[in-house]
Amino acid sequence: MPIPSDPWLLISPYLREALALDKEELATWLSSLRAVTPAIADLLEPLLLEYRKAVRQRLSRCERCLFLTAIRIG
Repeated sequence: MPIPSDPWLLISPYLREALALDKEELATWLSSLRAVTPAIADLLEPLLLEYRKAVRQRLSRCERCLFLTAIRIG
């Protein structure tokens, strides 16, 4: 499948769907997508991995902030 000049137009609907899935559902969904349209899966996978990484980092920072706040208050 050729990639259009603006790949966001192509992957946006898939990205919305993928972000609504939990980790296990996402793996299954991505595998199914790869079987049908590997080019789209190849575009999405690194974006989804980067997104999950950013979410984990953000949650980690929030947990550290809450811990430090609890120490200061306590």
